[in-house]
Amino acid sequence: MAASTFVVRQFWLVVLFCALALLCWENAQRAARATYVTDTDAEARVVDPASASGYANGKRWFIAGERNNRSYQWISETEQMFARGEWRVRRVDNENAPIGRAVFSASPYRWWLGAIAKLEQARTGLPLPNCVERAAHIADPALHILILAAAAIFVWRHWGAAAASGFSLLGATLFPLAAAYIPSAPDDHGLSWLCGLWTLLPLLAAAYSPEQYTPEAARPRRTNLLVILSAIAAAFGLWVNAVQELAFLAGIFLGGIFCEFVGRRKPDATPFLPWRTWALVGALVSLVFYLLEYFPGYLELRPLTNHPLYALAWIGAGELLAQIQAARGDDKASGRLIRVARVAAAIAAVAALPAVILWKEKSGVFQIDEYSARLTFLPNGVVAKNLFHWIARDGVTRSLLATVAPLVFVVWGTFAFLSTSSDSLPRRRALALGAGPALLLLLYACFHLRQWCALDAVLLALVPALASAPKSAEKTLSAKWSRFAIPGIVSIFGLLVLFPKPFRATETAFTVLEVQSLMERQAAHWIADHSETKHPIVLLPPDRTTSWCFHGGLRGVGTANWENRDGVAATVRIAVATSAEEAQGLITQRGINFIALPSWDGDLDAFARWARSNPEDAFIMALHHWSLPPWLQAVPYRLPEVPGFENESIVMLKVTDETNRVTALARLAEYFVESEKRNEAASIKETLRKYPTDLNALIATAAIERFQGASADAAETVDAIVASLNAGADRSLAWDRRVSLSVVLAQAGRTELAQQQTQRCLDRLNEQRIRTLTTGSLYRLQALAKAFNIPIADPRLRALAADLLPKPLRERL
Repeated sequence: MAASTFVVRQFWLVVLFCALALLCWENAQRAARATYVTDTDAEARVVDPASASGYANGKRWFIAGERNNRSYQWISETEQMFARGEWRVRRVDNENAPIGRAVFSASPYRWWLGAIAKLEQARTGLPLPNCVERAAHIADPALHILILAAAAIFVWRHWGAAAASGFSLLGATLFPLAAAYIPSAPDDHGLSWLCGLWTLLPLLAAAYSPEQYTPEAARPRRTNLLVILSAIAAAFGLWVNAVQELAFLAGIFLGGIFCEFVGRRKPDATPFLPWRTWALVGALVSLVFYLLEYFPGYLELRPLTNHPLYALAWIGAGELLAQIQAARGDDKASGRLIRVARVAAAIAAVAALPAVILWKEKSGVFQIDEYSARLTFLPNGVVAKNLFHWIARDGVTRSLLATVAPLVFVVWGTFAFLSTSSDSLPRRRALALGAGPALLLLLYACFHLRQWCALDAVLLALVPALASAPKSAEKTLSAKWSRFAIPGIVSIFGLLVLFPKPFRATETAFTVLEVQSLMERQAAHWIADHSETKHPIVLLPPDRTTSWCFHGGLRGVGTANWENRDGVAATVRIAVATSAEEAQGLITQRGINFIALPSWDGDLDAFARWARSNPEDAFIMALHHWSLPPWLQAVPYRLPEVPGFENESIVMLKVTDETNRVTALARLAEYFVESEKRNEAASIKETLRKYPTDLNALIATAAIERFQGASADAAETVDAIVASLNAGADRSLAWDRRVSLSVVLAQAGRTELAQQQTQRCLDRLNEQRIRTLTTGSLYRLQALAKAFNIPIADPRLRALAADLLPKPLRERL
């Protein structure tokens, strides 16, 4: 019998081992898929230990799951931390360019990502920046596994084997929380949810024990240690993500009120939690973390990050809970004035926090998370405005069932609370304490899908209290088996969604966001290669800027980041400018080199509709109508051919020196030809006819006519071009226009003239001019050089000209 009992009691270790093994296998499959996506079209990847990114020319290749911009930020900021020898990243230059922006996000997650990178470097010997990207696949799964194992041991010590078994199983399968730690989307949200778990778990252990509580039991020291552990975890959570931890603390405050009203008829039979100790320790530790992060230069008030104001509100909340406890004493008349003063001061301390938040953050502190509508970062993860919109749009799905299945713990807890005998008040108080954050986060999650993970953390903390029924209830069969059956059923729902198919490259279908990410990575690399300046500044829709800057080593203006509101404001001002002159002034002020407009992102158009009564007056709308000012040049850029994305495009616009109208029209005409826009080419041809003697107009007209198949018209135009050349009209011709002239002459069979013009182009060739050419012009120039046997003399320029061509064109040469 003793041996059998021992086996049963140690069974939780088997469950924990199986849960951790399941997590390792799942993450290995997801990491293999994420690596496969990242390695797609990555043949040009060249490791460069001297580069801050670890790759040549400052490029990067990592593709974050479902285009998680926060993942790109964490990786680039961690790389910057190592490159500059900083232990706190306080400023970045790739956003709000050229000024840059301050960094207020907390350091612990960067330190964790950096620690994993250091271990990876010791294992592989690769440059540290490359190891940061490799660490991005490991950091969150490792965090999940370590914290889950530690929490399972804690649960076993305080609640027993049955509770530890259920906790271990659910820790690996509870959806969507278990999906928050995937290899391809490193983020600090997962760490903040684990902080919330550890905030509540020790408090529940302090409020409830499997053994019946007696006043004579020597428990005060143990209770204080548990409360202090909870306070430290909460203070760390405030440091990591103040907004998220505030939701946990507010729920615990509500639950504290609930649990202090449980058992009021028998106050002597119920232990008091030391709320003042909890609040004071937590406030003191959070203040230490605040100084560690922001001292000495970043101490101003920012409600979205840790601040002494949170500590003050925490002390006030602890005092209010302590006063509720004191109100249950026998002598309610003594010290009433002091008590009233304490309550008033506590209310003022608590009220100061929401008052300042509403004053400083008029949009509301809980509206900041850009991914609040995304349930997980799994491929093709659910995105919806709220729970009700999700149900109305998709109906009952496996993901929905797995998401709401943990709510059975709310029902179970309610039943357990109502049915537990009065001799087990500690258990009832623990359930009442957990009810506060559960109800608050349930309401929050209904309107922000991302908060289902936070709710799962609370429900996971409640599982031990539910699974360890008091001895008075263990005799019933339903109570004995519910602790195993309910977690098992909920786990099955989670596994139906979480369990990935074994990875096979031949069976991998990319999601829409993965295809977009790969296209955007290629476009960012193209800008980096074709820019005349290092780290060019690009104007994009804010939701795209972070990933483009990450992949191309670019600098951007507006980003979907609360820390970069100045950059977003500047982006809006440019997009809605009512004149080209106003837009030019703003673009010059920001030093913008490129404007990129992906067809799948209409945020800049939305800004115009939001800011202007007549959106067509906005600068962004003029760009859509190809009404380009003479300082803006459309540069042909062709997306790779992907089934289902045939109608997508990226319009690339390059900011140049201001030129005359005819030259600008000629460049735009050749853009239409190279981009195969027949209607636009025909339209601009009619405009060019207004300049019959201008050489630029003639060159562009000849290119259009050849594109249209009008051979006779093209021959006449070439004759006019030759006449202009004989009159010396090409003396002031821009270098890139001379390349176009060489191509037109060669296509018309004027070989001698074409060879002369090609020689003149190659004589003035340099790196800057190579990078200014469109892909088509660069290819044709090299083809002419080869045909006329005029090699590019400088081997470095020859190699650069070849490298800037796509692989198919390079192979044709």
